[in-house]
Amino acid sequence: MRKTLRFWALAAVVACAATVGGCAAKTESLLPTGQLADNQLTVFWKAQLHLNERPRETVSHLYRTGNRIFAMTSANRLLAVDAFSGHFLWSVDLGSPELTPTDVYQVGHVVFVCLFDRLYGFSVEDGSRVLNRELKRAPSTRPVVSTEYVYFGTHQGWLDALALFAAGSSWNHLTHTGIIAAPVYDASRVYYANADGRVFASVASRREPVWTYQTNGAVVADLKLTGQGLVLVASRDYVLYALNPITGDVAWMATTGDPLETTPQVIGGRVYVVKRGGTLMAFEEVAGQTLWTAEGIDRTIAASPMTLFVLRDDGTIAALSTSKGEEQCRLDPGDVALVATNDIDGQLFVASRDGRIMAIREAKVKYNDPASGEDASTEAE
Repeated sequence: MRKTLRFWALAAVVACAATVGGCAAKTESLLPTGQLADNQLTVFWKAQLHLNERPRETVSHLYRTGNRIFAMTSANRLLAVDAFSGHFLWSVDLGSPELTPTDVYQVGHVVFVCLFDRLYGFSVEDGSRVLNRELKRAPSTRPVVSTEYVYFGTHQGWLDALALFAAGSSWNHLTHTGIIAAPVYDASRVYYANADGRVFASVASRREPVWTYQTNGAVVADLKLTGQGLVLVASRDYVLYALNPITGDVAWMATTGDPLETTPQVIGGRVYVVKRGGTLMAFEEVAGQTLWTAEGIDRTIAASPMTLFVLRDDGTIAALSTSKGEEQCRLDPGDVALVATNDIDGQLFVASRDGRIMAIREAKVKYNDPASGEDASTEAE
């Protein structure tokens, strides 16, 4: 309990010190505290972003990446908040609100975002701009950044690999059909798929694919890697594929009975994917064995070892058991309009359009605060 109070004290100091995008001295709760307590959940921190730089500015997107929470506003302002304290860090203006930014993507100490045909990179520490580069083509996917390249797809069917440091080694590959799904990479290769259902693997620095695999439907959901390095491909042909990254052969495949159009999530040794119609399916990560299904799900949002949090199709947040998929509790959304997808741990990060943000934790689950290196459990002592 003392550690929890220390974090609340830090949040209060930030509230007084911040002048732009910071935390207000008093923040109304997004969810009824009684409802949270009844379900063994607790508010770890809450904050209020200042949205008064542009008329009628609201929060439009919420992301959790690494140790940061990023909020994108309707005015195309990007705001950064520390994920473990609620401490406001910085905000940057991306430009015209008439343009639609891509999702943000953090690698190391830099967060990347594209605005039409321009790629920006900002220091996660202070928001200073470290990259501002014009692109040949506007991305149709979010930028995926390795230590050497920025990968993204285009509506014209190009996979562009933009070298961050050696301009001469940039390359691109024309797949002839639009790329909607964001690529994924490992230590040596990048994997990407197009609307024809073809999956490609290229060595990080070369254009020509080392293998291709043909599914029977369009691939529109972002690709993912499992903990063992298998390439997960969700296809509209009703099948979730797990491909060997070296050969492109099928390691396992699971037929779901409906088109797959959402990105699979890999959390705690399980693969979760929501098929068209709102059925969530859970698979064992190594062999692809079906474990359980749950109905009425929009997407997965976070998971601890025992609990999978999901956003239901009626707007409520539910906690399912990871072992059987049974619903343990359901939360009325209250003023929650945005929920960040968190594939790191079981924390819930929720926000309202007017800039109220909350971090919610299971009361008996222990978390490690990377800033202090100490256990930041919300469990009462």
